[in-house]
Amino acid sequence: MSQRSRRAQQHRRLQLTSAAASALAERLAELRVGSGVPALAYSLFNREEEIFSRLDGGRDREAGLPVDEDTLFGVASITKSVTCLAVLQLAAEGALSLDDPITRYLSFGLWNAGQEPTVRQLMNHCSGLPPLPTMTWLRGPTQAGDAITGGDAREVREMAAGRGGRLPDVSGFSGLIAYIDREIEPLGAPGEQFSYSNDGYCLLGAVVSEVAVVRFARFVERRILAPLGMKRSTFSLAEVLADRNHATLYARDEEGKVRRSPAWEDAGVMQGGGALKSTLADLRRYVRFLMEPERAPELGLEADAVLAMSTGTAWCGVDNRYGLGLQETTAPFGGRLVGHGGGLKGVSSQLGWLPEEGVGVVVLTNLGGQPAGLMALAGINALTGVEVSTPLYRPRAYRPRTGEIEPLLGLYRSGEPYGRVRLYRDDDGDLRAAVGSPVEDLPAALAGPDELAVSGRWQQQPISVLRHEDGSVRGLFHGLRVLERQE
Repeated sequence: MSQRSRRAQQHRRLQLTSAAASALAERLAELRVGSGVPALAYSLFNREEEIFSRLDGGRDREAGLPVDEDTLFGVASITKSVTCLAVLQLAAEGALSLDDPITRYLSFGLWNAGQEPTVRQLMNHCSGLPPLPTMTWLRGPTQAGDAITGGDAREVREMAAGRGGRLPDVSGFSGLIAYIDREIEPLGAPGEQFSYSNDGYCLLGAVVSEVAVVRFARFVERRILAPLGMKRSTFSLAEVLADRNHATLYARDEEGKVRRSPAWEDAGVMQGGGALKSTLADLRRYVRFLMEPERAPELGLEADAVLAMSTGTAWCGVDNRYGLGLQETTAPFGGRLVGHGGGLKGVSSQLGWLPEEGVGVVVLTNLGGQPAGLMALAGINALTGVEVSTPLYRPRAYRPRTGEIEPLLGLYRSGEPYGRVRLYRDDDGDLRAAVGSPVEDLPAALAGPDELAVSGRWQQQPISVLRHEDGSVRGLFHGLRVLERQE
């Protein structure tokens, strides 16, 4: 076992004082009620015991049904770490290598011979794949009958209309690969640029299926979920809907009111990027496995393979680094914080842990776009003696030079329909950022030569400026994605 693995086992015992517990409870209530989340399942724990928990609201608000630690929620992109575990298991068996070109397993023509991304580069989002609209195309039709999110289906129809009335068939791996080969321009050479790619993780699911000769979901169920005792976790939406203890989904209508919106998004076989459904109890088991690397043999792995997942090697924003399906950053108290969040319609989720302290946290809710990450961080702050509302990102004081802002103004977009930022000055000359779709119009400020701080309701978030070699502005890095400047 490596020295790092041994160090990871030497945890200092953290205690939650009564004052800190009260402050944490107040902060969670503030975030849940203020953001309109119907149901919150929350657990702060160490290896042996639960330190603090909250089960608030209702899994079905109208029916008055309570949430408990076995309630099934969507977890969205938390799934990506599970996908990486599956790939690592196959690598441990010698069935593949992380440094193999992806074309050894999938037939791509996008990259020139010898310049293909590796399996590892798909795992750490450095393959060169840009953000694509394919997940929106796949999920949109599943909302067609939903009174609140039926607009998503209309958006897909409008996208089809702009392409002559028909979208490419990306419902299977071969169709996705054909579309990427035919229409996509890489962001750059593999390894040059991090940009979060749901499609890259869908392709990793295809690699698992190809190499293991079994459906991706079945492989994960047999090789990861069952051995870890995650008995209620599943990729099957039919199983979730048949289970009486599942969370009803909610979404905001056009007026911003939180309303029942029960149609789940489903991307079919593209499961590796975010299709897992799980519970508070199961994800607590999962985090305990990840933060105890000596348990790696339970899944046929070496401890260093699990540690590699949580070791950030790819820059992915201010003080953020991406490993293999997990992010690493610095918590406000100064120690390492590892984790991943997830977001879909009716899903805001977060898991995380402090590797050196042996403390984990899981947050599950049934409303998308909500501050699950801040809820998780509040528990970490409370336990480490930091004021509970302290954010991860605290921009520096910076005085822009004359004319420094003007070259940044303009529209930036990615291939995802919600990947949009417009930087502009309002009538008073103040810098603003119109972000996303639907648009949030937010105050912005320069926090460094290539860093913008955008102020949302609950926290400030950084946007990094990307430049060409000649210093001209190429695009922005926002929401873990590259957004290209529009002419």
